[in-house]
Formats: sequence, structure tokens, C-alpha cells
Amino acid sequence: MPCKSSAPLARERERVAEGRVRAEVSSVLMATKHARDMRKAPTLYEQRLWSWLRGRRFGDYKFRRQHPMGPYILDFYCVELKLAIEVDGKQHAGLGMIKYDNARTKYLSRRGIEVLRIPNELLTHDAPIVAEQIKYAIATALTRPSATLSRLRVPQAGEGR
Repeated sequence: MPCKSSAPLARERERVAEGRVRAEVSSVLMATKHARDMRKAPTLYEQRLWSWLRGRRFGDYKFRRQHPMGPYILDFYCVELKLAIEVDGKQHAGLGMIKYDNARTKYLSRRGIEVLRIPNELLTHDAPIVAEQIKYAIATALTRPSATLSRLRVPQAGEGR
């Protein structure tokens, strides 16, 4: 019985893999563009929280706004602490959004990222509690090994100890 060549199969696998890479790159570029667009049109609640977090005003930690992370865009993210802060409107109370938010939190947790969710209403009616929640999340993040490792600074070439 003649042996069939595996070359067509190998070419097909290569084509599929190449398509996946192109799709992933395209997805990342789309997420980056979408994040940029979202930065231009923040919600009132995002504007308010950003006024607290921007310029290292909150605990001297740098937060990014509308930061792409895999298939998601985080409202605010601190790389050093591996802490995401999400401002949630009433639409997050729906069953579909609860499942989406849970999947998103699970995805981020697997990457060592802690997620703090802040309801819009709380930010509006009790800002001091929100500030305390953020302080607590930062303090908690400082004790997590994943955040501790991300804070280690590697000396650059030419720097002494």
C-alpha cells in the first residue's frame, strides 16, 4: 500500500497556525485601537476616578487608563501592583454581564491580576468609601507574590548596585 505524503497535512497545519497568528495580531491591534477610542470618550465615572489615579496621585502608583489585556480592556490598571480597577454601571447587574465579568475576572486572576470592581453609584454617593477600597486593594496587592515580583527592578547596563 502506498504511503501518503504528509506534506499537504503539514502545509495545512502551517496555514492554520499562520492564520491564528494573523488573527491574534489583528485582535491585539483592534483592542489597542478600541482602547484608544475609549480613552477619548470616558464616562463621567471614569473621568472622576481618573482624576484621582492619574499622575501617581493615589499612593504614588502609576495607573494606566483603558489598558488592553488579552481580549479585554481594563478601565484602570497598575502594572507594578498587578491591580485592575473596573468602574461598573447598572448594565453589569444583568445575567449576561455577570457571566462575562466572572470570565474576565477568572482570566485576569490566572495572570496574577487582582480586580477591584467599583459600582458607579458608590463612586457618586460615597466617594470616601471608594478611596478606602482602593487603599485596601493597594495594600493587599503589595502582599501578593505576583505584585512583589513585578516591583523588582532589574539594573540596566552600566548601573551599579
